[in-house]
Amino acid sequence: MSTEAVVLHQPGANGGRPLALHTGERRPTSEPAKPLREELAPYMVPSRFVHVDLDALPTDANGKIDRRRLAAEFTVGQRARAAH
Repeated sequence: MSTEAVVLHQPGANGGRPLALHTGERRPTSEPAKPLREELAPYMVPSRFVHVDLDALPTDANGKIDRRRLAAEFTVGQRARAAH
């Protein structure tokens, strides 16, 4: 099974934080954050890593990841389940 990932802006206090959505294998939430913390500034590390129960992330007519659709569905938490 392949893994796809996308980072979305999650509105909130102090301007919000990035939210990472990924397909593929379900992993503990702290696992993907460790290498990112070593390479990125703290404000760039996603506040949450969410496993998405889809075979692939949705795309728009141009074949790009449909961030608007994902934001509408997953920042509200309707279909997302936090990886554990």
